Amino acid sequence: MRIEAVRVRKDVRSSASIAFARPVSENIDYMVNKPEGAHDDLIAGLLAVASVYAYSDIYTFAETMVETGLGGGAEIVGIANAIPEMFVDTNAYLIQTADKRLAVLSIRGTRMTNISNWFGDASIASVMYTTSSFVETFAGRIHGGFLQIASVMMPSIYRMLKYALKGYSICAGAVRENAKFQDCVTEASWRGEMNRPGTEREEEPGVAGHLPPLPPENAPNKLEALYITGHSLGGALAVLMAATLRWPLSEKLRGIYTYGQPMVGDKRTAERYQPKFGHKLYRHIYGVDVIPRLPPLTMGRFVHFGKEFASSHRGWVPRSGAVTPVCTGTGAAVLGLFGLLQEQLIGVPSLQRLPLPYSLADHKPLNYLYMSWADFVVGAAVPMIG
Repeated sequence: MRIEAVRVRKDVRSSASIAFARPVSENIDYMVNKPEGAHDDLIAGLLAVASVYAYSDIYTFAETMVETGLGGGAEIVGIANAIPEMFVDTNAYLIQTADKRLAVLSIRGTRMTNISNWFGDASIASVMYTTSSFVETFAGRIHGGFLQIASVMMPSIYRMLKYALKGYSICAGAVRENAKFQDCVTEASWRGEMNRPGTEREEEPGVAGHLPPLPPENAPNKLEALYITGHSLGGALAVLMAATLRWPLSEKLRGIYTYGQPMVGDKRTAERYQPKFGHKLYRHIYGVDVIPRLPPLTMGRFVHFGKEFASSHRGWVPRSGAVTPVCTGTGAAVLGLFGLLQEQLIGVPSLQRLPLPYSLADHKPLNYLYMSWADFVVGAAVPMIG
C-alpha cells in the first residue's frame, strides 16, 4: 500500500465558476443538497472528469479538480495497492472539500499497459460473496478478479473515509496511516548513534506525540455527502465499494456514477443490492462499448443493476432495461478490436459503413469525458439563461 496526499492552495483560481455559472462554494452546496435517487447531468460531467483523470498522477488530478470547482482548498489522498502476483495494481483518489462536507472517491480503471489489470479483468471465475454484520449472509456470486482487487484496496480506502466522516483532515489521516510503519534500517542506524558513549539521548523520532491527533470517537459526523465514481474496472470497483459501506458512511452515499462499467455479479447479487443502492447507481454507456456487455455468457450469468444511461445527440438519456452480455469472450474480442481498426481507417468509406454490435473504440475514457462534459457545460448554462 502506498498513500500520498496533497492540499490545494485556497487561493488557486478556477474557471469552474464560468462553467457552472455560480461560485465554487455553491458548486459544493449543489452536490451536497442534491437528493439521492435523481441523476444529474452536471454531477455526471464532474464525476466523469474525476473518473478519467484517476488514470493520472495526483498533481494532474488535483489541478483538474480545481478546474471543476472542487479543488480550491481541498485535500486529495491517493491510495495505491500493487500485488502483481495477485493481479492487483490499482489506485484511487479521495477528495475532501475545504469545508469537509463533501467527499468524492474516484477509482482508476484498467490501464492499457498494465498486465496485472488485464489478468485481474480476465479472472472471471465467480466466487461466493458474503457480507458480514453480526452474521454471515449469502449475497450471490461476484466476478472473482474484481472481488480480489477490491479485497486488497478497500481496507485502506475505508480507513480514509472514516477520517473524512468526522471532518478530520484526510491529509493528516494519510500521515498517521504512513506512520504505522517504520524503516527498520533507519531506526537501527539511529539507535546505533544514540548508544555510542557520550551521545545525548533524544526523543525517538516518529512517536505518537509528533503525529496529528485523532478526532474524538464521539465527534459528530461532519461529512454530509459522498460520491463514488470510476471508469471501466474502476466502475466495477465503485459498485463493490458501495456494497461494503456500513452505517453511517452508507447513509452519506449520495450517488455512484460509473462509465463503461462491466457487470460485477449474478442475478442474486443484483437482487440483494438493487434495493440498497440501485436507485442511486447510474451506469453510463457510450455508443456500442463492449465492456459493459462483459463478462460473456460462457463465463456465467452476470447481470447489471442500477439505472442505465446511453449516449445520444441529446447527451445522456435513460434507457429502460440493461444491456445484455455477449455470448463469447472470443467473439467480443474480435469484434471489439475490429471496432478499433474501423475507427482508425476513416479514409475507407466501405469499412465505415459496416455496422458493429459492439466495439472497444467506444470504451475510450475520452469518449465518456467529452459526452459528459458536453452535458455538464450545457446543463451549467441553464441558470445563466434563466
